[in-house]
Amino acid sequence: MVKERLTTLLAALGELPGPGLLLPGEGLARIVDDICPAGAMVVRSKSLPGCALALERLVVGPRGVVVVSTEWVPPRSKMNVGAPGALRSACTAATSAQDRRRSRVVREALRRARALHAWLDGTAWAGVPVWAAVCLPPLGAPVPPPPVVIDGLWVGPIERLPAWLASGPELDSSSRAALGCFLNSELSPA
Repeated sequence: MVKERLTTLLAALGELPGPGLLLPGEGLARIVDDICPAGAMVVRSKSLPGCALALERLVVGPRGVVVVSTEWVPPRSKMNVGAPGALRSACTAATSAQDRRRSRVVREALRRARALHAWLDGTAWAGVPVWAAVCLPPLGAPVPPPPVVIDGLWVGPIERLPAWLASGPELDSSSRAALGCFLNSELSPA
């Protein structure tokens, strides 16, 4: 019960307050570590050999390898249609900035997943599915909305991530363990 409440608080904050307690984005990273389904392996703080592209969290699960972004994706906000002109302009500007941040987070997650996929194709693990996942902060809704899955990208509420990570018939438990060990040994420390 306490861990669940703390996880919700951390999710709402994005990270713990106070200097030096956590690196930026580590609040979500810790939540990802805690919510991974049984039998999934988490590979932390790695980069591709010969490349400075950081892979903060990789989850090796039944679905394949999932590159999880450790930055929250802001939910889309709706402009107040009935607002006076100045307020409407401010809402539009805020929404545009939020959309640009959202686009950057999604683009970076996809770039990391595609780079990992290309690297894996040169190994004995060619053909293993590689996904990108970006999370919305907890929405506090009794039933969070369903995630969106498009062309190797999962975007949805963090509450829905564990079920999605656990689904998929691609890798059995021994393959997950072998692939997790391979990634830990072959990828460079970030």
